[in-house]
Amino acid sequence: MPSTPEPVKGYGFNYDPNSKSLEGRPSSDFGWEVYPEGLEESLKIASKYKVPPMITENGIADATDNIRPDFIVTHLKVLERLVEEELEVKGYLHWVLTDNYEWAHGFKMKFGLYAVDLSTKKRIKRKSAEVYKEIVEMGEYLES
Repeated sequence: MPSTPEPVKGYGFNYDPNSKSLEGRPSSDFGWEVYPEGLEESLKIASKYKVPPMITENGIADATDNIRPDFIVTHLKVLERLVEEELEVKGYLHWVLTDNYEWAHGFKMKFGLYAVDLSTKKRIKRKSAEVYKEIVEMGEYLES
């Protein structure tokens, strides 16, 4: 039986949460590397099936909202470039509007554009919500 290769520490999903990969890319609260090129690779593979994909659940666990704004900008720039190159995409949905329950981690991981105070249920807008809103309304992000 062939052996399964061991993941390489410092890449992909195999490094410490909230750190940097060996290439200097930030990692999420899960310890997953931010890699917008993965979206491009996936869409190019999907295009071979001649059915325009709907991108869903594209987001990042980032309780401090320090890397989510850039995550949104870089991933949507990849998407914009591919659409301009005539790669057909049915739509894009950011994951997720408000913090949600993650199966293995409960309410610990924060994916939302809005934080949720679990005791009051109050929604608190994060900077990333403003970034996403600006991109949707203006078609681009004009950093202020």
